[in-house]
Amino acid sequence: KKPFFMGVGFYRPHVPMYATKKWFDMHPRDQVKLPAIHKDDLSDLSQYAIDLTNLKHVSPTHKWVKGAAQWEHAVQSYLASVTFADHCLGLVLDALDSSDYADNTIIALF
Repeated sequence: KKPFFMGVGFYRPHVPMYATKKWFDMHPRDQVKLPAIHKDDLSDLSQYAIDLTNLKHVSPTHKWVKGAAQWEHAVQSYLASVTFADHCLGLVLDALDSSDYADNTIIALF
């Protein structure tokens, strides 16, 4: 058999972080562990990357999220989106595993 190529991309978990209630319910807000934020967290980014992440159409700033009391919700949304994306990838891999192409497929995931 000839090799089979799959180019698979998932938009999640990038903003906007939409997911259905099912995925949010897996990460109750009162049980979400908030990550530590380091003051120099952006020190390894180029100025271009910093400017890009501060564009209003990309995502709100951490300062805004904290000031609007949305930090817990933002982390919960991220976790829900990651869980949803992981589930979707699992569906693709399960379908591939049950196909004739399971042993000769190259997957590029982005």
